[in-house]
Amino acid sequence: MSRPPRDPKASILGRYFLFRILFVLVLIGTMTMGVFLYLERNTGDLALARTVAVNTLVCGELFYLFNCRKLDETVLGRVFFSNRFALLVSGILVMGQLVFTYVPLVQRWFDTAPMRLVYWLVPVTGGLLVLLIVELEKRLTRKYRNRREE
Repeated sequence: MSRPPRDPKASILGRYFLFRILFVLVLIGTMTMGVFLYLERNTGDLALARTVAVNTLVCGELFYLFNCRKLDETVLGRVFFSNRFALLVSGILVMGQLVFTYVPLVQRWFDTAPMRLVYWLVPVTGGLLVLLIVELEKRLTRKYRNRREE
């Protein structure tokens, strides 16, 4: 409410938003494909590689959801936990991912495999990396914008 209204003639997705979409797409996509290719090559287990990769993609998007709470400002701190609806939806998403990963019927549908606990470090670390890299990008673009405005 403190910002002025958007110019009605301006496009809905400005250059910065398009940049952010592309940036996050490349970040999460590269991370997901890298995890898949690495695990498939090193374990020889296609179903496990697929499962960890899907969970990496979902964790990356989940952590990015919290980045979106504030588009230009950091979300690290109290703001991170201030949206109860996002936390509720995140809990539901986590439950869905556990079903995707561990329910045998779902494993047969998607040709996935159960993950040992150690493999959860990969998607969670990937999600944390997305959060931190986007926070760094916010800080750098904010500095760049401030310099252009001076």
